[in-house]
Formats: sequence, C-alpha cells, structure tokens
Amino acid sequence: MQAAASAPSWKDWADAAASAAQALAIVIGGAWAYFKFVKGRTFAKRVELAVTATVLPTRRPTLKVRATLRNAGLSKLPLRIQVVTVYGIYAAPTSANPIAMREAQLGKRKRIFKAHKWIEAQETVSDEILCLVPARDEELLAFRAECTIFARRRKPGALTWTASAVVPAEVEASDQAISSMGVAK
Repeated sequence: MQAAASAPSWKDWADAAASAAQALAIVIGGAWAYFKFVKGRTFAKRVELAVTATVLPTRRPTLKVRATLRNAGLSKLPLRIQVVTVYGIYAAPTSANPIAMREAQLGKRKRIFKAHKWIEAQETVSDEILCLVPARDEELLAFRAECTIFARRRKPGALTWTASAVVPAEVEASDQAISSMGVAK
C-alpha cells in the first residue's frame, strides 16, 4: 500500500505540466515585451520636419521661412534648440571650374518654435519667421533656409533633425516657394 501512495498520480503530473506551461508563457511574454519595446524602439523619438522658403517681393528682399514639425513617435519630444540659418548661394566661377558655387551664411541664426518646449506624441506644430536678406547681387543665385531641431535626451549626445529649402534669388510676379522634407541625422 505504501508503494501506491508514493507514486505520482495523474493530478500531480497535470499540476507539474501546468506549472511548466505557466513558466514558459512568462518567459515567452517577457522576451516578446523586451523585443517589442526595447529592441523594437516603440518609444524612440521620431520627427518629421518640413521647411518652405519664399522670397517676398518687398522693397527690401525678405525671405519667409515656414517650418512644420510633427512628432511621429509615441512619446513626448522635449525640445532644446530650434534655429533657422539662411545661406546665400553665390556663383564663384574659376578657370578650372566655370560653374563653381559657394555658400555663405547671411546674418545670425534665428529662433523658431519659441513657444514650444516640447511636442506631444502625434502633435504637429508650424511656425513662420521673416529674414531680411541682402540686396540683389549679380553673383547671388539662390537662398537656402536650413532649420535644425535639437531634442533633449537622457543619454549623452544630441538628437538632431535638419531640413532645408532652396529658393531662387530672383523674385517673379508670383511667389517662388520650394519645400523640402527633413531627414534625421
């Protein structure tokens, strides 16, 4: 009789199998969560930045720069620095290269998105600024407006997104507007 009492019953085997299945399910669930949220970068910072530049036909040449920033990620994006830099693209022909060009920064960088310290998930914000540019110069071919966004980060290093738009220096009867989509660096 004692031999029959010490042998495991079907109930004991079933309990052991259920415990093993639960442990396996917990391990598989943990691995899935790790790959989904950590390796899958579910909460990574994702931004879409677009810039449009337009030369306004005013007495003194003025460049209107419009930037649109969309947080495409699933978490809040804390902003650090948001600037627009305007460059002049000049003809600089040489005997070796008759179609050479050079770029020079025109004036100081200007702040954009001043009212925003962060952007919520899936939020889109836009801002416009005006930049006075030098009077028409024969060598000036175009303007390039570059918007750079720096985000705060817990880890060392910076998250940076840049987009730029090039617009011809010549002003036609209708506004010239050229836009560009930004790419994360």
